[in-house]
Order: sequence, then structure tokens, then C-alpha cells
Amino acid sequence: MQPSESSWLKTLGRHLCNKSLYALNFCSELLITPDDTLLLSIEAYGDNKTTRKNALLHHKFLHHNLTVEASWPDLFVDDLGGYWDVPFSMAIDLASVASDSGASYHFCINHNAGQPKQHEDQLTSAVAMTLLPGLFIKNAFSFKKNVDIWRSKAPKLKMVQPFDILLSNPHISASGILGAALTACIGDNLVRSRGEDSLPFKGLTLRAPVVNSTILADIFASISLSVQYGNFQRLFLDLTRFYARLDFPSGSKFISGATHLAQDLYNSHQPSVEAIQAICPKATLSLQQQIAGPSVSELIQEWHSITRTVAGM
Repeated sequence: MQPSESSWLKTLGRHLCNKSLYALNFCSELLITPDDTLLLSIEAYGDNKTTRKNALLHHKFLHHNLTVEASWPDLFVDDLGGYWDVPFSMAIDLASVASDSGASYHFCINHNAGQPKQHEDQLTSAVAMTLLPGLFIKNAFSFKKNVDIWRSKAPKLKMVQPFDILLSNPHISASGILGAALTACIGDNLVRSRGEDSLPFKGLTLRAPVVNSTILADIFASISLSVQYGNFQRLFLDLTRFYARLDFPSGSKFISGATHLAQDLYNSHQPSVEAIQAICPKATLSLQQQIAGPSVSELIQEWHSITRTVAGM
């Protein structure tokens, strides 16, 4: 037996001895009214003595959706992949119904109670501030505009159903989103502005240490381009689609980087990597090509930062 196989078998045996391979989940969905749905669930895993309970109420208004959810304890995952148990978490979420163009807003309240601890005694990272006890309120407003540069008016094949009705209209279109977000934290779950670091512009931040609270305001934007050829009806090569999107998640961070970069150029200094990273948006590129029938080859590439190569030039 190879050493690697022996190590793998030992690891598997240790997990089988220490963990029970079972999971129990009881879930009930109640239709209270045509517009109200109540979901109740309770679940347990293996030898873990923690039993997770969850209650979720969903209500449909004419132009809004309301969701109220409570979990005890609730399971979260941080940016580093660490799992955290929060003794009690409750959230109220009110959002306008999504539309292709026009204004929309999103209002959310989240309350955490009790000190979080890492799931199954993991030792990976410090607890995220947003998981600490306190009240978290966030309100976002955005305006979206879609522009059709070209859309095919050619008739589709008769008596032939497209493989995907959402990918059956050849077009060239662009869209843009501009919005603002206001965040308020009361308690230990204080957050920092994205513009706070070594950059000069701090964004709009109000702090009240006496009541342990913070208010943050920021803007965000996104632009995208979609190009499609083919109706996705024929058996071969009837769909070619290209999609590109640029996301600017923080206006304060962008202004910080632009200001710092302008100062470096004005003073004939080498631009800092941090400033260039701050003004570079997150880029997403997607290319889809039909091979045969419903089979589509898709390539997706994301760039969170494209500045390291540029800064080294």
C-alpha cells in the first residue's frame, strides 16, 4: 500500500470514528394566505449537539416583497471560509419587485444576540464585526436604465421550441445602475468605511462612541454590455453570446484612489498600488457558444483587481 493511500485511509477512519454519518431535517411549509407563506424547519447533524431551528415568513405586496426570518443558532461563513455560530439572529427584509428599468430600493434590518463562536471549534480567523451582538440597518436605493442598441425583428423558426426561451432573442444592449446605500450599526457590530485606510477620502462616516453606533453612506454603480447572435433553436451553432460587466462597489473608495493618484502624478511620484487598485472596477466577462442541441460551452472570467501588472510597468 502506498503511503498516500495509507494516510487517506487513516483520515477517513478517524472521521468515521469521530462523526456520525447522519443528518436529520424536518421542514414544514404553510400557505397561510395566497400572499403569505410560513416556513418552519429544525435540523441536526451527526454527533453535533447543536440543533438548528429556523422560521421564515414571506409576504407578497403589490410592488414589494417582505421577508421576516429568525434562526437560533444561525450559521455564517466569513470571507476566509471560516464558519461561525451566532446564538440568535433575526432579519427583516423589504425589497421592491425587480424590474428591467426604473427605480428600486431595498431595506434590511438584522439583529444578532449572543457572542458568536467558530463552528466545531475551528481556529481560522478573528470574528467578523458584523456577527457581533447589535442592530444592523441598511437601506439601498438604485436606478437602472436599459438601452437596446439593436434587437432582431426576424421571425423565429415555426413549430420549433427554443432550447431556452431566455436566450432566444438576438440583440445588442447595454444597461447601467447607479445607486446609494446608507448603513447604520448600533452595538458591538460596528463596521468601517471602505474608504478608510491610507487613502485621503474617507467617505461620509458619522460615529457616536457614547452609544456605540456608526452611520456610513456610499454610492455604487455598474455598467454592462450584452451581445447575442442566434435564436438557440437550431441543432448546431445557433447561439453566440458575449456579456461584459464593470462593477464599482464603492464610490468613496473610487474617489479616494482617484484623488491619491492625481496627487502622485501632480507631484511626479510613483503611483501607489493601493490607489490604482481603488479605481479599478471588478470586471466580469462571459462567452457562451452552442455546440449541439442544448449543450453550450461557457467561459466566465472575473477580475477583482487588474492592477498588479499595471503597477509593475
